[in-house]
Amino acid sequence: MWAIFDTNVIISSMRSTTGASHGILLAIHRSEVTPVVSVPLIDGV
Repeated sequence: MWAIFDTNVIISSMRSTTGASHGILLAIHRSEVTPVVSVPLIDGV
């Protein structure tokens, strides 16, 4: 499964460890999903 996310997900997951955004990043860390990012996302970080 792929997870397409943007900077809002990253910021939200850092602000709260109980929300859905944090769950998405945990799933990526556990290799349950494959993150999909775009060049503009990387350039904006």
